[in-house]
Amino acid sequence: MDNHSVAKVWKSPVTRSAKSVGKMAGKKGDPLAALLACVDYAKAAQHEETDRMRIIAQRDAVVENIRTHRELIEKYFEMYFAERREALHKLFQKLDEGTQGKNDSLVDGALQGIVKIVGESPLKDLDAFQRSMQDPNFKLEL
Repeated sequence: MDNHSVAKVWKSPVTRSAKSVGKMAGKKGDPLAALLACVDYAKAAQHEETDRMRIIAQRDAVVENIRTHRELIEKYFEMYFAERREALHKLFQKLDEGTQGKNDSLVDGALQGIVKIVGESPLKDLDAFQRSMQDPNFKLEL
């Protein structure tokens, strides 16, 4: 345990109360003070336990939120790249047709389409998608 951790433990309400119980229990003839110190310790221990439970619940909620967003973003990219793949496949077919048939306008159109698709960033729509995800009325249709 490093010095910072030791200091945090030393200053925690539970540790302070435990030390109080030890001091009060050591004093002879003052059982009420020892009892009050025990009650303080129990309250502090309960408070610390409640804080730990709250922190664990927050952590679990954040982890689940991250997991959900990850799955949706993965699905977004899967669909986006499937569309790109299909479009590129069709454009390369048109390019092959144009080169075999010596059709310059078909070759030109296919090349322009290929360049446009390849030049577009797959991240360009991700920001808008993530903003839409923040809207509680947003429905994602797959």
